[in-house]
Amino acid sequence: MKIGWIGLGAMGTPMAARLCDTNLEVSVYNRTESKAAPLKEKGVAVYTNPIDLAAKVDLVFIMLSGNREQSSPFKRKGRSGLY
Repeated sequence: MKIGWIGLGAMGTPMAARLCDTNLEVSVYNRTESKAAPLKEKGVAVYTNPIDLAAKVDLVFIMLSGNREQSSPFKRKGRSGLY
């Protein structure tokens, strides 16, 4: 199964890493791309926008902290949002 993860904060990073450790194929998206560096070293695919991530996976987990963060991956801005 291909898993997508949006949000690499205090909870999202360790949870995505744990999924990676179970030999699932994990891909991630985060507004601050540098937060994905430790996961990229583990072989996780890092996407620069959520729509490309969603197109390549079977299931997407979303772990975001606040109202602005929660809505940003979903806003329609050309092809940068999920809807």
